[in-house]
Amino acid sequence: MTPNTTVNYGVRYEYASPLYDTQNTNSNLVFTNGTPSVFIGGQLGYPKGCSFEQAQFRATVWSRPNFPRYGLVLHTSYGVFFTPVDLNTWCNQRHNVPYVFPETQQADNFTPPAALYNTGFNFGTPVLGTGALPATTVSFTAFDPHSPSQYVQQWNLSLQKSLGRDTSVEVGYLGSRGFHLQRAHLINNTLPGPGPLGPRRPFKTLTFLNGTQLTPSSADAVIQGQTFPVSTINLLETARRAGTTPDTSTCAAATRMA
Repeated sequence: MTPNTTVNYGVRYEYASPLYDTQNTNSNLVFTNGTPSVFIGGQLGYPKGCSFEQAQFRATVWSRPNFPRYGLVLHTSYGVFFTPVDLNTWCNQRHNVPYVFPETQQADNFTPPAALYNTGFNFGTPVLGTGALPATTVSFTAFDPHSPSQYVQQWNLSLQKSLGRDTSVEVGYLGSRGFHLQRAHLINNTLPGPGPLGPRRPFKTLTFLNGTQLTPSSADAVIQGQTFPVSTINLLETARRAGTTPDTSTCAAATRMA
């Protein structure tokens, strides 16, 4: 811009489609009037990765004015960095019916009974839906299929001062702030109280959307229906922003050239 000032800026576009399994099913939740229903990715118009695709981009601005008369150089920059949510979220969806039947068995952690091992940890034949056989009670993980992309704003400022030919001192400031970050919300927990947990949960069952084509996870799985009992539901929600104040840090450095 001037003999003493340089400004760099740019925008980079990135495309990242949600991950999906080419051979097995992923499932997720949608809510209608507060009631959750299960869909399978790739069916009924829902995306294979259980999340609708969004574009990602990155924008940065960098400036370096210098003031040789005073021996000062000012560095400043600002950037917006978007990132897709992939591996952890995608792995959570691998632990849902009908691909996996996540069932929990409880016992004394320190002295587990021998019968627990002799019966294969009491895991019976996985049964989806009510019918002649007792249905398997499973947990479920989900996230918002329309969740906005996570991104971080980052900015920094530093001032460098020359002290003679061989020494310089620099003081800097760095700040960052995250938006739309995910957080886990256990929406099917109960309040403390006597008696079994299942009858006191907000959602005692989940049902697949009408028209869903079910595929068992193995030849041993039994499909009796599309409504099944559920225990915990781990819902990944999107926070509007990370915290109420930005994260900041300062740094100082001195350099001497030999």
